[in-house]
Amino acid sequence: MQVLAINNAVFVGIPGELFVELGLEIKRKSGFEHTYIVGCANDNIGYILSPKAYEKASYETGATPLSPTAGQRILDTALELIKRVTKT
Repeated sequence: MQVLAINNAVFVGIPGELFVELGLEIKRKSGFEHTYIVGCANDNIGYILSPKAYEKASYETGATPLSPTAGQRILDTALELIKRVTKT
């Protein structure tokens, strides 16, 4: 994962296809006026599901090699990286 901040915008590179709920939460909590999620950045580890998505069977739940906790860990890591590039 990588994060790049330019003025009032931040770009979050995610190595897979992030479920929209996770992307929206990153945007809500980023603290930047503009937050852009860049999917399949430098790799593609597959679908990155929200924990709630695992509650029902779907194409994505069957196709992802990731554990049910992976989405939350990626979200937490993205927010931590955003904090590191934020001016204090």
